[in-house]
Amino acid sequence: MRDQFRSDLAIRRVNVPVLMIHGEEDDVIPTSSAKGLFALANEPKTFMSVPGDGHIVLDLADVFPRVCEWIDARTSSAYL
Repeated sequence: MRDQFRSDLAIRRVNVPVLMIHGEEDDVIPTSSAKGLFALANEPKTFMSVPGDGHIVLDLADVFPRVCEWIDARTSSAYL
């Protein structure tokens, strides 16, 4: 890869809730790499696997509402 970003080093400095969404058929980033990065993330963290889809999954009809629910749950007054 020509332009590398060391996510494995950066993720350790993230101290807010993390949502990682990964298509199981991603041909850009292997699922094993995504799960390895997720393992390095601080809590609280959530891994959302998207079966049968590739690298771009956020705009899928069954994914976007789940992401919105995750964000809403963490930005409500009860969470803050």
